Amino acid sequence: MSIAERYYACHSYMNRNVRVHMRDGRVYEGTLVNVDRSNLYIRENSPYGDRCRISGFYGGYGWGAGAAVTTLALFDLLAIALIV
Repeated sequence: MSIAERYYACHSYMNRNVRVHMRDGRVYEGTLVNVDRSNLYIRENSPYGDRCRISGFYGGYGWGAGAAVTTLALFDLLAIALIV
């Protein structure tokens, strides 16, 4: 599958929950929030919902503003599937 085919396949899954398998065996689950000609961007599912647990120096801790977005290279994409 060419990069262009991967791009159009991913673009059709925008704002949907997906499971992404990479060539090196890593698997990611989350919401596909963006895709460009080189990368796809996934907001990974968090057990805390839309907020993520954070900690910092000097004993500070609390809830962050949102889940992190992971950037993945389209070149390394093996498969993408919708999660229902």
